[in-house]
Amino acid sequence: MPFPRRALLYLARKRGKTLTLLALLFVVAVLALTSWSIRGAAQTAQLNVRQALGGTFTVEPDSSNAANWGSTSVGTGSQVTFQGDPLTADFVREVVEGVDGVRGGSGSVSNVLIPETTDGSAALELVEGADGDSSLAAAYAGDDFGRTVQFYAVSDSAFDSYFANGYLRLVDGEPVTEDSGDGVLVSREFAERNGLAVGDEFSVRRATVHAQMAGIDVEDTRTRVRVAGVFEPTAKSQADLASWSMDNAIFGTISTLDHAREGTAEQGYDRVTFQVDDPAELGRITGEVEGLDALAGKGYLVSADTSDVDAVSAPLENMDRLVTALAAASVAVGAVVLYLVLSGRVRDRLHESGVLLSLGLTRASVVGQYLCEVLLVAAVAFALAVPASGLAARTMGGALLGSASESVQTGGGDGGVSTADGVSTVSGDPFAPTFEVDGASFTDIEVEVGPTSVAALFGVGLAVSAAAVLLASLPLRRMGPREILSTLS
Repeated sequence: MPFPRRALLYLARKRGKTLTLLALLFVVAVLALTSWSIRGAAQTAQLNVRQALGGTFTVEPDSSNAANWGSTSVGTGSQVTFQGDPLTADFVREVVEGVDGVRGGSGSVSNVLIPETTDGSAALELVEGADGDSSLAAAYAGDDFGRTVQFYAVSDSAFDSYFANGYLRLVDGEPVTEDSGDGVLVSREFAERNGLAVGDEFSVRRATVHAQMAGIDVEDTRTRVRVAGVFEPTAKSQADLASWSMDNAIFGTISTLDHAREGTAEQGYDRVTFQVDDPAELGRITGEVEGLDALAGKGYLVSADTSDVDAVSAPLENMDRLVTALAAASVAVGAVVLYLVLSGRVRDRLHESGVLLSLGLTRASVVGQYLCEVLLVAAVAFALAVPASGLAARTMGGALLGSASESVQTGGGDGGVSTADGVSTVSGDPFAPTFEVDGASFTDIEVEVGPTSVAALFGVGLAVSAAAVLLASLPLRRMGPREILSTLS
């Protein structure tokens, strides 16, 4: 009789022992597969966090050194300006092309302008919202300053922090670069309210109070712009004035802003934000950037704050280590227990083995029967463990990842991210809109048992089961049938 058939008959006859072995393998498989699936989800969450929050550094004038700054007269007032070489698009290109690992960058400088029709005969309709600073809103209630919006002059909107970090998404048209001329980006809601589409034109100008302070005619600041693209925010934003929210923001070139606010291009960008390929390389990259001739000793500060990434990633890394240890322990303990159980089964069946050998069966046939019995039970146990592990992984993984997300609380501030109580605020400028996003979204990963994990379970599980059978059957392979029977008698 072939040994596979003998194995099936034995399993059917010894149902109690078969169910015991099935339960043991099922429990070990569920623990191992659940732990491995949660580990994979935790690693995915860590990757999402680093892609969303990490991988950036900024170059900006060092505001802590008073020697870097000076005051210049502007109309009836004065303005504090940086006295060093300005940050320009040429500097951005030098860093991107000369420093390995830098994916791209964009200079940025912002100010407030008023959007109107092309000829200035009517104001454009703004997206309404709540004022973040009611006293400021009341102060300008009767002035056209209350209709100002944030105008961001960028050298490449695709690498501007708002777009690169996913808080804004371009949905139509093309990004704005240094060569876009009069091209601008507006929000979808702003465009819809004013019947604007890609290619349409309108104008922007300074607020009357700003023009008067500069001693110029407000009409001289009017600049015609063309809609080059349309974006939409991926999260709500709030600013001191409702008109300064991101729904009303305009992204354009520094030449456009310079026409409305003369001197902007000469002063250059306030800051440049760079995106890197690997956040782990930030230390090396910032060191190389600081050593560039364009920056060395010229009053600039290169900063790469990874505290937000570290704070969000730390609980996930701890959980990763925990579930990895649990998975390894499950396999190790399961292998030891399986070996002990199978050793006992082989000892209990020494008489049967001796009889089979005395009847002319080979040791390979007898061991093959034992191996076939265990592998058949293991295959059934692993198949049953897959749906059970899926349920356990979603339940336990959701609780663990939720706990990791809730434990995150990092500081806010300029360019900071605060994820306390599941709400994030993101801002790179004290007057810029502040975004409110779901902080848990960074670690909101669905835990599921994938085909790779299932394949690993069957591969490793069957290999461990086969090794345990072969080790447990060592005494059988050393002894002949007469020796086995005489030992038992």
